[in-house]
Amino acid sequence: LLLQRWGELLKPDAASLVIEPGTRSSSKQLVRLRESALAVGWKVVAPCAHAGDCAMPGNRGGAWCHFNFIPVDIPEWLFKFSRKVKLPKERASLSFLLLVRGETPPIKTVTPPRPAEGEGLVRVISESFDLPENQMGRYGCSNRGLVLLQNPKTHQLGPQPGDLLMIKWPARPRKDLKSKGLIIPASNDGSRE
Repeated sequence: LLLQRWGELLKPDAASLVIEPGTRSSSKQLVRLRESALAVGWKVVAPCAHAGDCAMPGNRGGAWCHFNFIPVDIPEWLFKFSRKVKLPKERASLSFLLLVRGETPPIKTVTPPRPAEGEGLVRVISESFDLPENQMGRYGCSNRGLVLLQNPKTHQLGPQPGDLLMIKWPARPRKDLKSKGLIIPASNDGSRE
């Protein structure tokens, strides 16, 4: 119904940005919208790095696409209210989908390079977190599903949430026991260091 309404209201060259809370149910709705939009000729610009099936559809026990960030310029009354109702939050979480259609959409988009054999695109979807053995990790989304980008703690900066990376797939990728994502070591990613 939403896509039909867009068809009535928007020009042939159009863009649409849909933002939802970063919950599993909201993300699942965006996955359905993504599938329907692709079926009628829209192109996914972000956050997806591919037009294949969603790697993180939010099924029970599985990952869903969402981004966490530290909000800025939040009104003081909102902070006071959240403390009063005992729901203090340090971070906000959202899921989003940016779609375009037509030959000249009203926003500029960058077409990522086409991966060579043995390479793939990964969208970073988390901030860094500690891993065992003096390692740091970040989650990412790829056409192969969820990935765990791993690098030594000495590389503190690394990619940020939202970055699009070209990675080299390991010949025999291991799976992260917690997330079930494929582990991508820093040595296999020429674009991160």
